[in-house]
Amino acid sequence: MAAMAVAHCGSLEDGGHAVRPVKEFGTPAMDVIGPMPYVAQQSLFKDGFPTGLRNYWKADFVRELSDSYIEASVNHYRLAPSPRAVMLWFPIGGQVSRVAPDATAYPHRTGIHAGIYSLWTDPAEDKPNIAWARDGFKIMQPVSTGGVYVNELGLDESDDRIRGAYGVNYGRLAKLKAQYDPGNLFRLNANIPPAA
Repeated sequence: MAAMAVAHCGSLEDGGHAVRPVKEFGTPAMDVIGPMPYVAQQSLFKDGFPTGLRNYWKADFVRELSDSYIEASVNHYRLAPSPRAVMLWFPIGGQVSRVAPDATAYPHRTGIHAGIYSLWTDPAEDKPNIAWARDGFKIMQPVSTGGVYVNELGLDESDDRIRGAYGVNYGRLAKLKAQYDPGNLFRLNANIPPAA
């Protein structure tokens, strides 16, 4: 199944105009695009990711959804060992892109966030599900920007990936870490070690 979720933060009239091409494309199995509270929109995927599942994910920012990348992703999805597996793409732009990359800790303000999420229940299935997500991540690399959303980093990420999450801001954040946490007490995350 393929699904598309959209959001427009503005007037209902402008929103209706913005989503018209999506609503007029093909014959969907279900169309629930319409006005809803922001909190409801933010919880659309909640039921697809229930607590208690085993999970492993990989994510990256990609420059484009090229034909070859889309084809490789569709073919890879067919190999998912779990029926709960999900692939998501979130275009980043609009108001977010009007903020300079170095204005906050978060630098990635354009592009497409791509994520591959393996979800399963049986611990005996860990190996194939983790391998499926890792192999899907490899498919992203030819179109990767080298950045990632920090909340999408797993525990097995490299220092380069962590640096990529903060991009141009990494050095500044390391200096702040040295000032406020020189002993690196808060290190159980995508850690930025204090600058020397």
